[in-house]
Amino acid sequence: MMALGWFLTGIAVTLAVLLFTGYLTRKRRFRLNLDIEGTNMTIDVGQTATGHIAPTDPSGASAPVTGVVWTVSPTGSYSIVPAADGLSAVYTATAVGTGFTATVTALNSAGATLTESAALPDIVVPVPVASALNLTVTTP
Repeated sequence: MMALGWFLTGIAVTLAVLLFTGYLTRKRRFRLNLDIEGTNMTIDVGQTATGHIAPTDPSGASAPVTGVVWTVSPTGSYSIVPAADGLSAVYTATAVGTGFTATVTALNSAGATLTESAALPDIVVPVPVASALNLTVTTP
């Protein structure tokens, strides 16, 4: 009987620690895990950035999604070409600007809409880089 009491006390303490640390109350959710390559830099008009998603279930395992839609805001400075499987998209810079956000939405297998956003690179005017000095010498 005493062993059962100690066992139950141990379970109660373990549950209290898990609740206190938030382990049992953490909100686990389905995620799209959006990643944009090249966000720590600027790009020129005509260059690209690629977005990828890796949908997961609450345990972190890969999960299927449907109806994937890729967008950018504000509009007008990037064109978007999604891959056939919807898990990536190429954003091509079309006009100079800053403060762009890529957003992707999709439906999980339960029919819930998932949405994630990430920053896109700023688009700048390219600065010419000198490649030669072209020294000439003249006589008076």
